[in-house]
Amino acid sequence: MQIEFGCKILPILALVAAIVIFSGCSIPSNPVCGNNVCESPFESKLTCPEDCGATPACNESTTNTCVIQQGRPAVLTTKTLSNCDTVKSGTWCEFGCENGACKQSAGIAGSEFKLVKAANGKKITLAYISSDLDINFLSDLASVTFGPANPNGLVNFPPFSEYLGSFEVMALKVPSDFKQEDTLSIVNNYSEKKNRAAIIPIYVSKTDICTNPHASIPGLDAQFNEIYMPLCNLDLADPYVTVNVSRSLVHEFGHAFGLLADEYPGESFYPYQVDSPNIDSEGCPKWCSGKLNTNSPNYASYVDLNKNCIAPHINELGLLEIPDSTRKQFDNCLGNYPEYYNWDLGENCTTKTGCFFSASGIMEWRSQQNTIMRSPTEPNTTYGVVSENAMRGKLQSLLGI
Repeated sequence: MQIEFGCKILPILALVAAIVIFSGCSIPSNPVCGNNVCESPFESKLTCPEDCGATPACNESTTNTCVIQQGRPAVLTTKTLSNCDTVKSGTWCEFGCENGACKQSAGIAGSEFKLVKAANGKKITLAYISSDLDINFLSDLASVTFGPANPNGLVNFPPFSEYLGSFEVMALKVPSDFKQEDTLSIVNNYSEKKNRAAIIPIYVSKTDICTNPHASIPGLDAQFNEIYMPLCNLDLADPYVTVNVSRSLVHEFGHAFGLLADEYPGESFYPYQVDSPNIDSEGCPKWCSGKLNTNSPNYASYVDLNKNCIAPHINELGLLEIPDSTRKQFDNCLGNYPEYYNWDLGENCTTKTGCFFSASGIMEWRSQQNTIMRSPTEPNTTYGVVSENAMRGKLQSLLGI
């Protein structure tokens, strides 16, 4: 594990020394080269490359943030550097600063903990966290939605079913004034962090309105890819929980862990998700030849749709632009092709895949007709070959397999 300061990487052993050296979270004015301590995190160029390292992915404009690097290859999450009261910090304080120095890990008064499932060796932690649910109920909820007794539980879906022993599952009842930025502190208080490759918090709350879980993919200042689970039904034997909530959690875990994109029809008119593992551009070069199959029975219809519905709305930047004044016209045009979202136009595709038009964006393409990223609560859907392979590779990298 390493910590990156702007354009500098600090080995974790050096971080321990750095916390001692930076005892007031101040910045040394004369860094010493060769001491394995990166002492100049806010300089624009490396003065001690053997201490600080370098990364081509660095953005020097983000020197007010640090990056937590977890696993191999890195799974990067970001967190704003603590200011340590009024002094801008040269040290990243994992639990924030207090009186000019880094806070140490401590439990949160009034919190309760239950270990639902232990892990072997390197682990990925799923932390079910709630301030308004009983710890025993929360523990049972975690057991149901994670599985494996519930066939709709997360761990029954490949590739996670292949790595059951690597998952640590816990329930945490926290006080009402709990702040999400304290998540890492409280998890570390109850669980050894030494072998943790990743953590996915699942924030559970009671609600009067039944809504499905949803995921939050972090921006620059977020710590985690988080999942939120509003729960309106407290009967854990009810199909609403055992099927709907559980399978929705599987869908959201695809977002939070695998960075998978939605595959169901949405309101987007351009391929903003094309960099996601499970979304591609026309011809699907990620898993097919990159060319459309002109012998497909739907090829002529696709050409017709493209000509009549899409081409008239392509702007000078090559993007699909549909103002409100022509939105109804566009929707009516698509209505002339009621089965367009089932068209497989792929050529020479990987086994069990195709190139299906379209996904959440009308110009996005997906690999299978139906997956859990398209229809979360529909029985028998899985992540599909493309998404499973992407997440399997990530699991193996994180766990050092």
